[in-house]
Amino acid sequence: MHWPDFTGEQAEKKILLAILADLDDIKKALQRKSEPFYIVFSVNGQTLTLLPGKVNRMSLTNLTLGHNAVFSWTQLDARGNPMITPVPADAPPTYSNTNPEVETITPAGDGLSAQGTTLALGTDTVTSVGSFGGVSFTVSADIEVDDVPQVLTSARLDVAVV
Repeated sequence: MHWPDFTGEQAEKKILLAILADLDDIKKALQRKSEPFYIVFSVNGQTLTLLPGKVNRMSLTNLTLGHNAVFSWTQLDARGNPMITPVPADAPPTYSNTNPEVETITPAGDGLSAQGTTLALGTDTVTSVGSFGGVSFTVSADIEVDDVPQVLTSARLDVAVV
């Protein structure tokens, strides 16, 4: 910080200009320090980047009876890579579902993931709420459990940045 001579005429104006210059420098430094991050919610490989302050809806996930669903929260940096040092959750994310007869939801201890265990044919909506760095996110995922016979149609190679 450089403070000018505050004597003489227009001393008050000089003081205000110095304060404004310092505030601008502080703002620029904070912007450099706070790299943006994104919150992503996944269900069995299907991902959705979440927007704060609204209910984010995922498209329908189809499961065959006997399969389980894995729900997870992930934080990504501006380049789309997982955060090396994630922003801590303000509290463990919560999960609820509308049809516990179709699947049960078992959250992990930290709430950053949960397993949905299919129990019967039908539909369910799973809702999860999480807050990170004071910003709240809500996501709902529609699940359909059916008994369609499985036929191998493709294979994939998954690459994950860890």
